[in-house]
Amino acid sequence: MGSNDENPAAYPAQAEECLPKARDSIKRLRATDAIFAEICDDYELLVRDLHGPSQCDHASEEDLQKARELLLESLKGLTDEIRAALEKASRRVGGPRGFDSTSSSLHQFSQSGEDT
Repeated sequence: MGSNDENPAAYPAQAEECLPKARDSIKRLRATDAIFAEICDDYELLVRDLHGPSQCDHASEEDLQKARELLLESLKGLTDEIRAALEKASRRVGGPRGFDSTSSSLHQFSQSGEDT
């Protein structure tokens, strides 16, 4: 994992904020696609687990670190799934700017490191 992936602050509490340049597109797709909405819900549950207090008072520091690494890896995977679903939706609607009417195309922010 890259250093950004290991930073819990890189994962905001709301799925719509995980790719800020696609906030409106995420909201629209989440409202119309049940599978995408489930991915977003899963993302938000994992963020709460990551930022919430540990449920294992008796766990070793090593075990807690392993659990945290798994959460971060899962969050990265869900962020990638959100990005891929947005790109797929944009192709269905007619190109990178078809789904997200903001000035940044889906292709631009999906290729940049600014959104993770």
